[in-house]
Amino acid sequence: MTERMITAVSNPHVDVLGHCTGRLIIGCGRPESQFEPERVFTACCEHGVAVDINCRPERQDPPDRLLRTAAEAGCLVAIDTPADSVSAPTGG
Repeated sequence: MTERMITAVSNPHVDVLGHCTGRLIIGCGRPESQFEPERVFTACCEHGVAVDINCRPERQDPPDRLLRTAAEAGCLVAIDTPADSVSAPTGG
């Protein structure tokens, strides 16, 4: 996944790297994609690409440890509502 992600964020038409791990922690559950976060987040910084913070309870992507890595690399972040779903978030 590392090379695919670096290729994506190197594209001048990309502004935000979303769902970087693709994980789902509620519902069907899906483990995180494996990639080298330091390399990917460095590429994001070099190309001015923000890392999306998906706060939906079933995703919480990226997890805290990767958010720290992105912050330490100096990444921009994007926090917004998911445009791919009109359902109300689950949880409290």
